[in-house]
Amino acid sequence: METCYVETWLHNKVRQTAMDYPEFGRGDRFKDLSHISRSHIEAFQFFRLKRVLDYAFQKSKYYKEMFCKIGITPDDIRSMDDFVKLPFTEPDNLANIPHKFVCVSLKEFAQEYLLDTSGTEGKPKRVVCTQQDIDQMIGFMSAGMRTVSKSNDTIMLILPDGRPNSQADLLSKGILKMGGIPVTCDISVSPDECIQVVEKHRPKVIFTSPSRIHRITMGYKPRSRLSELGVQTLFLTSEHISSSMRKKLKEIWNCEVHGHYGMTEMGLGVSVECHAHDGYHFNEADLLLEVIDPNTGKLMEDDSEGELVFTTLIREGTPLIRYKTHDISRVIGQPCPCGAATLKRIGSPVRKMRSFVTIGNNDTVYPSFFDDEIYSIPEVVDYQVVISSKENTDCIKFVVETTEEGLGVEKEIKERLLKNPVIVSNIDCGMLSLDEFELVSMGTLRSKSRAKKLITDNR
Repeated sequence: METCYVETWLHNKVRQTAMDYPEFGRGDRFKDLSHISRSHIEAFQFFRLKRVLDYAFQKSKYYKEMFCKIGITPDDIRSMDDFVKLPFTEPDNLANIPHKFVCVSLKEFAQEYLLDTSGTEGKPKRVVCTQQDIDQMIGFMSAGMRTVSKSNDTIMLILPDGRPNSQADLLSKGILKMGGIPVTCDISVSPDECIQVVEKHRPKVIFTSPSRIHRITMGYKPRSRLSELGVQTLFLTSEHISSSMRKKLKEIWNCEVHGHYGMTEMGLGVSVECHAHDGYHFNEADLLLEVIDPNTGKLMEDDSEGELVFTTLIREGTPLIRYKTHDISRVIGQPCPCGAATLKRIGSPVRKMRSFVTIGNNDTVYPSFFDDEIYSIPEVVDYQVVISSKENTDCIKFVVETTEEGLGVEKEIKERLLKNPVIVSNIDCGMLSLDEFELVSMGTLRSKSRAKKLITDNR
């Protein structure tokens, strides 16, 4: 099995930094850089961390005030034990006072150097980027694409827009950087029109969201032809990929399915799933990752689930220190089966705390909670969950979009949901009702943006 290219890319970053900065490269550990170990990477990360702490202290009003408030300076951070004593940065801080985080003059940067989050799960956040920041993003996107493709491959992007420095634009530049050929397709086109683009350009990789490629797949007739188009990889982002959807797409397209996890605040591209399909290798050159208990803030051991917290290691425009993502996952401690022995990786799935909803007997559900049961039904295209309350009982309504041949799936959906332990236990104790199903025609639930699916809670 091919080792994840991100490891090669990261090792080269360590070597280049040792050459460029004598204060980092001195010592016995760096005499022979033909073999990069985990200790080299951790030393590299701490070197970059010290530099970004100094930079933020000097340039960011928010972090200057933070350091002064706790009575220390970056010089007092001599180890990771010192670093984890720093306060967390909350997303609401960035949303409410973004100007306090910015380390460069806004007059120097045009509109295309501003990245905005969708605001799906809270107030939109704005991140200011310099050209160096943009170049760093493109660099990792190029490395990430090399994980699932190679030079001269045509890679098709089905993303919301291609304005300057959007995800589509930066990915196109990353693909060019690795020697690939980017092709973009507008998300507004029909499944038939999208497949016409595939037939014309014959991409090896398609990069889009799971729900979008699933909708294209289910809307195209005859579906059996998709396996003949030569697509080798579906590279999917923005949403969780359920095992049932992954299996369905893999079989219909006769190709591999890889996941991607990203965040605008962290530079869009964060991590990629390698050929081992056992978690996500993330951008350790530019990001320091911690996993904390979301209630206490204490660090979690590897393989323990908690909230992901990132620190940007080389950001100029809007550096972020101990930024709480409100995303839940874990760091996998064991070496990856792909052979990348020095990389850490994020476990899958990554779930969003703000999308959690409590039902019945204080059980938690989230937008992808029912994916395996519902997407395993061949006729299902998409679905939405609506929760209401009646006489102290939570009532779950499923709005299910089906293909033309999917008129009799209501009974099958209910049968599968009644095998879910959380649903069964809450129905048995009288705290949950599972009576409402609304079947809608194909295209009804189609999203015109990249906004993530949420549960509608009307209680």
